[in-house]
Amino acid sequence: MRRLTRWCLLICGGVLLFVLASGCAKFNLFYNAETSFFAAEESGREIDPRNQPTSKQKADYQRCIRKCELLIEEYPNSSYIDDALFFIGKSHYRLKEWSEAVSTFDNLLANFPNSKFVEEAMYLKSIALISRGDEDAGLEWFARLRESFPSGKFGVEALFRLGDAYLEKGRSEEAAHYYQQFLEEHPDHEARSTVLLSLGRSYYDAGDYEQAADVLEEVDPDRLSRSEYFKAEWLRLSALNRLGRADEAAAELPKLQKAAQGDGESARTMLLAGRILLAQGKEEEGLSTLESVALEFRNEESAGDATEAVVEYLLRQEGPTGERFRRAVEEANQDRSQRGAGSRRVRSRQQQLQRFDRYLESYESADSNRAHSAFRLAESYYIDFRRPETALEYYEKVLEEDPEDPLAPRAAYAIVYIEEHELGDSTAAEQAFARLIENYPDSPQARSLQGEVFLDAVVPTFASHGNDGEEQPGNGGPRVASAGGFWRNRARMDVDWPLRSGGPGAAQPRDHYR
Repeated sequence: MRRLTRWCLLICGGVLLFVLASGCAKFNLFYNAETSFFAAEESGREIDPRNQPTSKQKADYQRCIRKCELLIEEYPNSSYIDDALFFIGKSHYRLKEWSEAVSTFDNLLANFPNSKFVEEAMYLKSIALISRGDEDAGLEWFARLRESFPSGKFGVEALFRLGDAYLEKGRSEEAAHYYQQFLEEHPDHEARSTVLLSLGRSYYDAGDYEQAADVLEEVDPDRLSRSEYFKAEWLRLSALNRLGRADEAAAELPKLQKAAQGDGESARTMLLAGRILLAQGKEEEGLSTLESVALEFRNEESAGDATEAVVEYLLRQEGPTGERFRRAVEEANQDRSQRGAGSRRVRSRQQQLQRFDRYLESYESADSNRAHSAFRLAESYYIDFRRPETALEYYEKVLEEDPEDPLAPRAAYAIVYIEEHELGDSTAAEQAFARLIENYPDSPQARSLQGEVFLDAVVPTFASHGNDGEEQPGNGGPRVASAGGFWRNRARMDVDWPLRSGGPGAAQPRDHYR
């Protein structure tokens, strides 16, 4: 009997040890997954959510996904399954893998309707749907979220979180709408200053610097984290500088310098200081400050932005033939250590210069077809380098060299457009318009000016082209190109302007009209 009892104890002990070991293994899997997830969250705390995750973040989120999937596979009845699904979904969300995130959150919501993660899962699913292009479905889920959790954190904050989703997609006007609605519905909410910061950012991204400065002035520093306060001040002073209030921005710059911590914020502060100095007319001091950013903070994106600011300033001062401008572009492209959107745009300047030089050489050496060469040179001046006055001269040369050239109607139209929309000379525009109608009455350009609309015209959108060296949404903000290849800022585009269908002109006459 005693021996039997001993065997029973041994068996029970073994079973207990197995259960404990199994439980420990299960917990360790979850603990490792959770640790990886929060490590990624912490390392991304100072990163703009619109940016791509860093390589370290990616590695941590991917490790979390693997551990959670292993937990689900080996312990399908574990009490950690809903936690694991949530971490998988949110990791995919942070990695901008929208479809995988939606699928995982669907699994969580369908199988664990009472999970503590339901509210946030609904919120994240909404944004993931919008981010992958399913806007109607995303908005529907936001409505469900607000209905299901009217007093919950994400339910109450659904409006400004919807604004965050649009801001992350670069759709500043929609973002501003939802931020404003939240502030109207919840004027005393504890997140008011955070929402004001986001609203200010949306105005800034949309190019409404007056509104941005006013909104950011309302921010309560005591209601923001230190890093949020730095962002708010940086945006406000940058907006003031863009409004031509450089002296006012310079007077308040010491506050920003005091708030800056770490290389990233120090670099951005020096970058703004350099821009302010240039705006004040202190050319050499401003250029020197920006060059110092590029040298001292090579590993920060601000280094590339500073180099771009130098290049764009010299371009505005000298044009594409300027020696200092060309030297700055060449030196920047020899330094491959810089990274970020600013450095990429500077590299594109080198390509534009090479193209410009080919056009210039062709124009100066051409015995025939000088009209064609003049047109390409005019486009380069206008599209690549934003110098409408010089472009106008070369469009006129097209008409002088060969008024019968197929590109002549496009040049004639371009003259109308530049006189009216770039130089604001209505009288000159009317005269150019009369010449277009008289000399090329059957051209698509003349017909579109008189109200005809092209059925097959295309108006593509592009990222920044000819950035001015300042931070802009989407690397300089969206610009709109007409079918003829001309660019103009979307914010200034008149939707009733009939030429939008023909642009500064389709290259060849169209067959179909309405």
